[in-house]
Amino acid sequence: AAAALEGAVAKAKTELALRRASDQYTAWARRELERSMPALRERFLRAWVAGGLSSSEIEESARFLGLALAPGSSMLLLRFSERVAPFSGMGEEYRRLLALSARSILEAALAGREGAMVFEDETDSLVAIAPMGGEEEAEGLAASIGARIESTLHAAPHIARQAVKDPAALPELYGELSERLNEKGNYQAFVLMA
Repeated sequence: AAAALEGAVAKAKTELALRRASDQYTAWARRELERSMPALRERFLRAWVAGGLSSSEIEESARFLGLALAPGSSMLLLRFSERVAPFSGMGEEYRRLLALSARSILEAALAGREGAMVFEDETDSLVAIAPMGGEEEAEGLAASIGARIESTLHAAPHIARQAVKDPAALPELYGELSERLNEKGNYQAFVLMA
């Protein structure tokens, strides 16, 4: 009987140790997931607007990542000109610094708006998807964000914005806004050459 009791106690100890190890692993895995969540969200949002995901992938990933497109959202695209560097040789580094600083200003301007999403696309443009109100209010917000960035960073960004009418057509809307920014950039380059 004593041997059986010792065996039962030893088994219980082993099970307890395994459960603790499992709990520790689960807690570690949860911490790691939370730490990598911003990068996972950024990667998903890039793929979403680039049009590389099916509707089921979008739905599942958005649910897992805690992202939801709020009603009345607009998409805003923001990019600095290729000619913003004040000194030759530091163009890329300077543009990177501008983009990071502009992102902070953009995130602060949209803070408190339900489901606001701000991320960088493959071309280092900033993309924001957030509820911005009606057309007039949204245009005013976009203009004030541009003015705030220009007064803080002393560099004027190109901005294009449009209401999200169909969430399923987000990649098409992103393409339209990107094309608009390309045209603005080309026009500015033409004016500088003239």
